[in-house]
Amino acid sequence: MFKPALLLFLVSISLSAQKLGNRTAFELRGAGKGLSIDKIYLVYEVGDKRIYDSVKIDNSKFILKGNIDYPIRATLCNNREFSMSKSNSIELFLEPAIMEIKLDFYDFSTAEMKGSKTQDEYSQLQKVKNVVFSKRDSISLLIRSYFDRITAASDPQIKLELEHQLEILEKLSDENKIAEMEIDFNFIRQNPSSFTAPSLLYYRLAKKEGLLHSETIISLADGLSKEVKESPLGVRLFKRISDFKNSKVGSIAPDFILKDYNGQIVSLGSFREKKYVLIDFWASWCGPCRQDLPFLKDAYEKYKDMGFEIISISRDNNLNSWRKAIVDEKIGFWKHISVAENQTKMEDNYLVTAIPVKILINKRGEIIRRWKGGGDENKMQLKKILEETFDRD
Repeated sequence: MFKPALLLFLVSISLSAQKLGNRTAFELRGAGKGLSIDKIYLVYEVGDKRIYDSVKIDNSKFILKGNIDYPIRATLCNNREFSMSKSNSIELFLEPAIMEIKLDFYDFSTAEMKGSKTQDEYSQLQKVKNVVFSKRDSISLLIRSYFDRITAASDPQIKLELEHQLEILEKLSDENKIAEMEIDFNFIRQNPSSFTAPSLLYYRLAKKEGLLHSETIISLADGLSKEVKESPLGVRLFKRISDFKNSKVGSIAPDFILKDYNGQIVSLGSFREKKYVLIDFWASWCGPCRQDLPFLKDAYEKYKDMGFEIISISRDNNLNSWRKAIVDEKIGFWKHISVAENQTKMEDNYLVTAIPVKILINKRGEIIRRWKGGGDENKMQLKKILEETFDRD
């Protein structure tokens, strides 16, 4: 049920439809305070091209310029590595217009921006969600404290009680995420012409709570205005929806033909009617990914001669680190592919936004299960499926 403040907000936003489309220059004029820095950095996407820009700060002021057709989402940051936190970066919506932003160079969380209607909409929506944000932060702090207490506990009974409390907190966290998502959904229903809408839906479709409400997300996307659908943010959203449909359980797994660790060509289609394939998205720097490797080695050794193959897809940018991890972990006997080396968009095709992700494909090429994250529960589910598949005889 809407609160009065939210209703007023939705009505006010719906009156401000944007009429944009012709290629126009944008200017982001900034003024900062606090200890100054040498440069400020901006990154945004136009179509398939990611644009990195920077400008020197002169007397605590800067002007960033570019060309865009429609409102786009961008990140402003105080370091060239784009090592981001609430204090050193901010996500914002640029428009083909002259915009102004005031900020503390070492605390971007206090930034104030003018001249972008899309940013105004987004900022007001964030204010509506402040209650769920506060609850989210409180729950997150409690969850971290319970993890620490469980780790330190030596008494089995105390540990069991703490784990029970942690389960309750995680359930509350999930409920709060759904409440936040519903606020987004209600905003989009009332404002199908808002350029914030495709960005909100794009983000949600990659999250656990969003995947559980994928039909709603797709329905809301279909109801967006023509102008929003044709914008870069709209095109990106419908590409993600397509990737979701093509990589969900029950779909035929997207094919690929890529070079592996040994320079050999690996084609997913070549395993059709021959083997079950587990695709493991990982990286050498990913702790949970590497914690799963002993389990994967055991599974591979047990079932490799019964029609089971593993293809590990690494998102390592440092190929030396990737190769070293394969050697150190002694996992070179199954297939290994580097996203960076192949310059492939395979992660997008399989809707992989965070790792680890494991996808099990049957001999017909159908995706029969997906797992996101590591942990014993996911491993036990995979173990059970492999046993039911290969140990029946």
